[in-house]
Amino acid sequence: MTDVSGGQTLLTLTGSHAKDVLKKSTSYDVDGRHFPMGKCVGTTFGKTQVFLRHHSENCYDLIVRRSFADYTALWIQQSAEEYGLALDC
Repeated sequence: MTDVSGGQTLLTLTGSHAKDVLKKSTSYDVDGRHFPMGKCVGTTFGKTQVFLRHHSENCYDLIVRRSFADYTALWIQQSAEEYGLALDC
């Protein structure tokens, strides 16, 4: 095995509109029947690949290649603008 975790970035999307942002950003069906808590899938997000995990209610983890982290964060920011995005840094 080779540890490649240094090449990945974890982004967490939380809040009452987190699922709405996901619906705008990925073609994967994030409805609770298909994407229950604890499930992790590889999918496209915007124009990049991510591992998406339903962490808990209204909380989703996105694991993305470090070189696409800024792009993904900007995508989330623009997609969540209409819901009153607040960045927690």
